[in-house]
Amino acid sequence: MAIVAGEFLCPNCAARLRIHQSGQKQTEIDCPECAAHLLVEMTADNQISVMTRPEFDGTVPVATLHRFSISVAIILILITCTTLFFIIDFDSNEQKSSEENPEIVNQNPSVADPELTSNAVGPVAPAAPEKISFEDRLQRLGIRINDYRLNTGQFTTAGWNPNQEPGKPTGLSWLAGLDPELEAASKFSPNWNADWNSPVNDRFVRRSRNDLLNPELKIVVGSDRYPATHIVGISGVGVDAAELPKDHPRAGIFGWNRVTRTEDVIDGLSNSWLASGITERFSSWANASQSIRAVTAEPYINGPDGFGTGAPDRMPILMADGSVREMSAKTAPTIFRRLAAMADGLPLDPEVAGEPGKSTSTPSDSLTNKPIMPEVVPSEQTTSSPPPLKTVSPEVQQAMLEKFNQKVISFELNQPTPLNEVLVELEALAGVTIDFDEEQIPQTDPLRKMPVTLSGKMLSIAEMLDQILSPLNLITTPANDRMLIRRATTQ
Repeated sequence: MAIVAGEFLCPNCAARLRIHQSGQKQTEIDCPECAAHLLVEMTADNQISVMTRPEFDGTVPVATLHRFSISVAIILILITCTTLFFIIDFDSNEQKSSEENPEIVNQNPSVADPELTSNAVGPVAPAAPEKISFEDRLQRLGIRINDYRLNTGQFTTAGWNPNQEPGKPTGLSWLAGLDPELEAASKFSPNWNADWNSPVNDRFVRRSRNDLLNPELKIVVGSDRYPATHIVGISGVGVDAAELPKDHPRAGIFGWNRVTRTEDVIDGLSNSWLASGITERFSSWANASQSIRAVTAEPYINGPDGFGTGAPDRMPILMADGSVREMSAKTAPTIFRRLAAMADGLPLDPEVAGEPGKSTSTPSDSLTNKPIMPEVVPSEQTTSSPPPLKTVSPEVQQAMLEKFNQKVISFELNQPTPLNEVLVELEALAGVTIDFDEEQIPQTDPLRKMPVTLSGKMLSIAEMLDQILSPLNLITTPANDRMLIRRATTQ
C-alpha cells in the first residue's frame, strides 16, 4: 500500500508540516497557516514533492476558443451590446442628476471621506516581511538535516569535495549541500568537485542565504568578501577535533576525514550538539574550511570560540535530532564539552566527574569550577538519578503549552507501535522534550514499550498525547522545561 509520509515546508509560507497517509502516492491538503492548496506526492526515490496548486484564473486557451460554436459567439456579442447600452444610459442619468444637483459638482474631491476611497485603484504599500527568528532558522535547518539523515542513514559531510587534502578542505561546505534552492529544479548548478570559490561556482556562491543569517547581527559579508553564514557545525572538543577519528571521545559530528552515521552518535541524537550560531570570524556559507568549529576555550557563550547569537547570557543550539535547545551562561562548561562530543559516554550531569578525552585546549584547573547547571535533561542512557522536579515559571509553562496546542493536519498510526517511539515523534513535532518520570516509570518498566495506536485530523499535540496516555492511566506535568509523563494515581 502506498504511503505518503514525512515532514516538509509549505512552499507558500514556509510553515512546517508533517503528513502520514496510506493508500495513495499523492494527496491534496490545505496549509493550516496560509490556506494554500498543496499537492503532496512521493517520488520514485521516496522523496516528498510539494507544489502549490494554482487557482483557475479564467484564461481560456486559444485552441479552445476556436471550438466555440457560432451560436455561443452571437450570445457573447448580444451580452456585450446590452452591457454597453446600460453603461451609456447610466452615464446619461448621472449627468442629468449632476445638473439637477449642482452641489454634487462643486464638491472638492480632495476632502472626500477616506473610507469611501480606501479601495481606489493606485499604488499599495507592500506588507512588511515576516521576521523569522534565529531559533526558527535553526529549526528549519534541523529539519533539512534530519531529512537527509533519515534518507541516507548519515549526516552530511563537512566538505563535499572528495579530493580535498586532510585538514585543508577547499570544496563546498555542508551548508551548500543543504541549500533549499537545490531541492526544486533550480537554475543554480554548482560543480561539487571544484573549489568553492572557483569561477564555475561564482554564480552559486555569490547569493545571500537569509536562512543562514541571524537577523540580530548587522555583518552579512565575510572576511573573504562573500555572503556570510552565521551558523557553523560542531566538530568536537579541542583544536584538533576536526581531524580526529569518529570513535574518539572528543570527536563531534562534523570532521574532515570522517562520515558520521546515526549509530556513531553513541550519546544519543538529543544529547549531541550539531550546529550553533556565531558572532565573529564570519566567512562564506559555501566555504567548507570555515563551516565547522570546535569547542576550545571557556566561556562558551560570547567567548574566544565566537559562539553566540548576540544575547549576553544565552544562546540556542541545534541538536542532532533536529531540536533546538537553549543554553545559559550559567550552564557548567563541562556540559558544553559533553554535548560537543558525540561518543564520550558521559551523562549530562555536572556532578559526575569526567571529561570527553584529554583536551589540550582545556585547562585542567577548569574542572574545579562547577557552576550551577540549570534544567539539562539526562538521556535515557544516563545511569545517574534524575534532577528533582522544580516548579516551572508561568511564562515558561505558557510557552510550552502553546507548542503543545499546535494543530496537526493529520496523524495516522494504525499499526501498534511502542509508546516510547511514538513519544519521540510527538516530541519532534512539539519542539519540547518529553520524558518519563524515572521514579514512577523507570527504564525497565514495560509500560514504556506498551503498543499504542494514534489517529486523528486537526488535533493538537496535547490532544494526541491524551489519546495515547489516558488508556494507560498516565498524565503529563510541566517540569524542568520539559513535559514529564507520570502515573495518574500512584500505586
